[in-house]
Amino acid sequence: MADSPDDQRPASTTATPNRRRTVIVVVVAVIGALALSALVAYVRRPQHESPQEFLKADKVGDPVRSIGPLKGADLKKYASSRKKALADSREPRVAVVSLDRYTTDREARSAVGNSEVIVFLAATPGGGPSVAGRDLKAWADRERDAAREEREGFKSQIPTVDDPVTRRQFEADVQRLTALIDRVTPTGPVVFAVVIRAPADRLKELAKSPGVRLVDVGSSDKLSERPTYAGIRPEETSKAGDPETRPI
Repeated sequence: MADSPDDQRPASTTATPNRRRTVIVVVVAVIGALALSALVAYVRRPQHESPQEFLKADKVGDPVRSIGPLKGADLKKYASSRKKALADSREPRVAVVSLDRYTTDREARSAVGNSEVIVFLAATPGGGPSVAGRDLKAWADRERDAAREEREGFKSQIPTVDDPVTRRQFEADVQRLTALIDRVTPTGPVVFAVVIRAPADRLKELAKSPGVRLVDVGSSDKLSERPTYAGIRPEETSKAGDPETRPI
């Protein structure tokens, strides 16, 4: 004799909560296992491999995608690791040569001798670092136009700000950008690093030259389609990117 619908319903109703509880327990267990694995991986990761130090990890011999420290990197530790990379180099490399002071483009070229100059890295008083290319006049025009646009943005916001701290910060930004506009020049001391291509022995010689702060080698002498570069500015003493802009 077949069971009636009334006989089947209680069994089905009881099974559903049990299955739900089982699914919840499994999900919680999986989440816990993933969290534990992530914690173990973080603890075991060597500090010198922290992704907060380097832009990207290119394999030796591959085209250069990036060279330079990430914002917030400990510069003492970063410089130590890059000096070792330079010492281990045997083949020609692309490198970012950071200088110990701001120079003109002519002085920067003189600092790296007959090495092939790829681009300059520059910063005007009151401005942040940027890749200036090899045409500093075009770079100065871009910096001036960008500063004017940013300044107008701050000016338009000041009347709408009630918080006095924020208002003072916006007013300070307007003053900084005004100084930048007045002082940006393609012929002044604005270059703080030069990206070059040179044999490894030549790069090692440059690292010992007066006025050179760090020779930061890339993975090879070949460039990827859109490489990125970061040097170390003279005012950055302990952390990369601190301060964010060049002092006025």
